[in-house]
Amino acid sequence: MSDARKTKLVRHLCDFGYTVDESRFIYLVGTHSGYFFQKHYAEFLGIRANGRTSALIRKGLQREHIQQHSYVHGNYRLYHLCSKLVYEVLGEVNSPLRKWGGIERANAKLMITTFLVAMKDKCYLDTEAEKVEYFVGRKKIEQALLPHRVFMGRNKQKSVRFFAEGFPVFVENAGEPGEQVVFTYFVDGASTAQGFRTYLERYRVLFRELNGAYRVMYLAETERNFERARRDFELILSPEREKKELLQCFEVERMWEQSPSMEVNPESREFVGKVAASYPAGKYRFLYKQWQSTGKVGENTASEARSEVDTPVQELETCLVVI
Repeated sequence: MSDARKTKLVRHLCDFGYTVDESRFIYLVGTHSGYFFQKHYAEFLGIRANGRTSALIRKGLQREHIQQHSYVHGNYRLYHLCSKLVYEVLGEVNSPLRKWGGIERANAKLMITTFLVAMKDKCYLDTEAEKVEYFVGRKKIEQALLPHRVFMGRNKQKSVRFFAEGFPVFVENAGEPGEQVVFTYFVDGASTAQGFRTYLERYRVLFRELNGAYRVMYLAETERNFERARRDFELILSPEREKKELLQCFEVERMWEQSPSMEVNPESREFVGKVAASYPAGKYRFLYKQWQSTGKVGENTASEARSEVDTPVQELETCLVVI
């Protein structure tokens, strides 16, 4: 994110009476997770829990910026950053993190806090707007190709949220030839194998457009689903699957062109439309024309270009998180 913007927000948090270090930690929690233990702040500072770390808890409780909850999985005291004033300063007054979501949700978010504290020096894309700006402005990827979800409001008005999962995303070697985007996926007690598959399907187009210059970190409290996650990763992001889908669409397109009066199968129309929309403007038609003239499917698509340019190969990294 912009260092200037982060510095400004940390300074505003200091106006509540927090120290710079306390404000930096509150910024981290308020932006990404919402829940923490005192030990997290100690680890953030690189010290053992002591009077210095207790001071943050005392201030937060006195100002009613945090709430204390019992944590059933240990002797820790669980703290939830819940103040509307704090989230207003962060520009996230409607953040879902502000509302207490129960112990199960807290446990999932604590995994993220643990990760953030251990990786606090990474270059994070902190907000939805920053992520969109990075991929659209810097990576020149069309906004429509970014992972998004459509939500229906109270007045039946649709709203589109990008990167709605809220998992941390950071950039390594920013501005250098080996620049790589690192995505994270956290597995909590309520997660299922289908959840990761849904995530991969939603992000598949973005991953393709990044041309291999990314990796995904799959983080969980146990190794139980690591092997399954690797298989799903390889299957869903397989270049062969991409070619198969294109070939299926092209053959349907050719039938339509050869028989304009042919009754169109609604499922086929929907499938072709979905695949075509997953490519940058004009790219799908270009690939179709190329297939018509050469018989080759997916030539020069991002997945094939990986073998022709010097870019990192995408990978799945599995990691244990101990809260």
